Amino acid sequence: MTKTQAVLDWLKTHASISSMEAIQSFGATRLSVIIFNLRKRGYNIETVMVDGRDRFGNQTRYARYYLRDSPVDSGGIMPDGCSPDVYGDIVRSAAAVVCHSGKSDE
Repeated sequence: MTKTQAVLDWLKTHASISSMEAIQSFGATRLSVIIFNLRKRGYNIETVMVDGRDRFGNQTRYARYYLRDSPVDSGGIMPDGCSPDVYGDIVRSAAAVVCHSGKSDE
């Protein structure tokens, strides 16, 4: 099985994937290229930029990819880093959905 097929199967069963999950599950270090190729094949995949913390506690942002048939706003599925009280702060654009945690370093 190719890494592209493994990612597609994962998306169909888990609804979303991040780069870290792709690395740990399949050894796929270039998830954005896999997503690009899946989109070229006609799959509707949404990118959600998530605010989070790295292992050292520093603020970071990372992409989480969702199949369009399992959108983040149906069935109560929310991006990692979002909770019901901040879910309303999601900003939509054609390219991405950004979840703001409302927290800052300051």
